[in-house]
Amino acid sequence: MDERPIDRPVADLSRLEHAEGGLPVGRGGRRARFLTELVVAGSMLSPGSAQLSEIHCRRRPDRRRCSGRIHLSRESESDEIHWRCVVCGDGGVITNWQETRWDLSAAVSSGRVVSLSAERERRRVQASAAPAGHALELEAELVGAPVELEDRVLRRLRIAGSATLQDLHHALACAFERDETDAPFEFMFGAPYDPGMRSFSGVSRPDPEPREGAVIWETQNTRLDALGLREGDTFGYLYDFASEWVHRITVVSLRETRTPPVLALCLERRGSAPRLPAPTAGEDAASFPLSRLYGPYRAELGPNPDGWLSLDELERQLLVLEAHLRALPPGHPPLTAPLLHAVVHSLAETDLAIRGAGCPEGEPDRHAYIHRLGTALARDLLAGEEPPARPRDPSAP
Repeated sequence: MDERPIDRPVADLSRLEHAEGGLPVGRGGRRARFLTELVVAGSMLSPGSAQLSEIHCRRRPDRRRCSGRIHLSRESESDEIHWRCVVCGDGGVITNWQETRWDLSAAVSSGRVVSLSAERERRRVQASAAPAGHALELEAELVGAPVELEDRVLRRLRIAGSATLQDLHHALACAFERDETDAPFEFMFGAPYDPGMRSFSGVSRPDPEPREGAVIWETQNTRLDALGLREGDTFGYLYDFASEWVHRITVVSLRETRTPPVLALCLERRGSAPRLPAPTAGEDAASFPLSRLYGPYRAELGPNPDGWLSLDELERQLLVLEAHLRALPPGHPPLTAPLLHAVVHSLAETDLAIRGAGCPEGEPDRHAYIHRLGTALARDLLAGEEPPARPRDPSAP
């Protein structure tokens, strides 16, 4: 690098502006063309900004062309263009360049010419004027599932405070590699059974353009910024009320930001997300967890009477329906009305449980006997007789 001191000459560009539009010739012309190149590039800068240009230095120290490029700055107060070679230090100041034919500032303002410097400045001003938002970092841990959890399953998320609880639900489904269904979900803020606990329910695919009278789910309109969350707060998230995937979510950090919000991003995954066993052929996936909870219904053996009577009527019918959808025994009539068939089965099993009776002796096929008994009970109900009732507790008043 040439260490010799370099003068900082001031060039008045208005002196180059001739009526005939020409530039000086010879050595003076080369310098004039160099200065006009600097003005074209410098006029595209925003006042107060600077940039390394693609213009190469004009000097030839020791008769070798300098390899440096020109650094340009446009002063905010004087509106002068300052230039300097980043290698040899050659530089100067250009004044009275405004409104010359090399001034492109008006073209940049009108949008006819695109300036990266002006665009960066526009975005900076826009960001500084934008209202402050928040970015939250959350840790979600799966703490309950319809299958056994062998290891801790955690996901770390970053999400904008402007995102809704519906957005957070979709982000959690993605983070836990979960195929979303129409199963409902709920976010819970506060201690369980606390009267002041807040809860917000939703479904994965609400109507994007709800018709008059349609349900507007709370999660669609509730933004995270409106919940008053602080660092260290925890809240619950329950997905699928039948399977019960339970999550504990902790607010790891909460910071103010003015950058455009990124709705959600999964930062870290720890532990493999568990999966439910695949249903067998013909099995209703929606009712699968019920048999896991109460055990499968088997008509040829019959249920435990006390356990059967402890169930609600709908639970009994669903267990029967699930068993028939899984597989039919040989000789079973076709299921032309599965729900009605489950009701008939449930009537018969409930009647036997109330009476403490079993299959009569000489009946080789308990399943067929349940069909006959259920049909008879259904006819009695249709004839207006009282249906079988659950036995009254003798100790009750």
